[in-house]
Amino acid sequence: MNSRDSRFGTDHFQDFIERSQATLDRHPGYVKALREIVSGIYSAGYPLEQVRASYIDYLKEVSSSMATTYPNGIDVLNLMSFALMLGVHDDERDMLAAVAAKDNCGEPFYAFLEDALGLEHPLLTGKKGTWKFFPTLQAIPDKEGKQDFIATYLKRNWYNSWRSEYWWGEHQGGAIRYFGYWAWEFGALVKAWGLDDSSFRGNRYYPADMAHYLDQN
Repeated sequence: MNSRDSRFGTDHFQDFIERSQATLDRHPGYVKALREIVSGIYSAGYPLEQVRASYIDYLKEVSSSMATTYPNGIDVLNLMSFALMLGVHDDERDMLAAVAAKDNCGEPFYAFLEDALGLEHPLLTGKKGTWKFFPTLQAIPDKEGKQDFIATYLKRNWYNSWRSEYWWGEHQGGAIRYFGYWAWEFGALVKAWGLDDSSFRGNRYYPADMAHYLDQN
């Protein structure tokens, strides 16, 4: 098994997964740990079927909490992106629908992902949202222009656009909490728009094999 991440080998991510699983054993249903384990398993180089199984554990926990709470925006982004790239089984659609139904939809990008999956969600209340790249990308009329935009954005902007997140810079120093940096949302956009990703398939942040999972499955 070879790491998908160019910064660290499989052993690094295996250690991370084991520590995160220990945290999850102490705190069952801890969504942050489930979210990070998916990234760790992908970074480590596990087969996509195992990545998918980890994603479903994550989805089950988030969807089960929808009776009493609302989804975190990052969870909406991740879960809808994984669904677009890895496909949706009937029982999974019900869980995704539960998340979409509780998304307050102040974010046009989340609404777009939910629409791409055919999920119902509350009426969109926001026009601009926090994902500043999305209105620009959405307004580009042709696929070639969208592809060029994504290639440039991944190369020049993607990583630094997340600077305020707790995990930004975790690859530096001891890197004990580093689980990989992955632009799941751009894999989802490739699937939603049917784009040719050949110009950016080799980008270190782009989950290329996940974006093409359904091509072989």
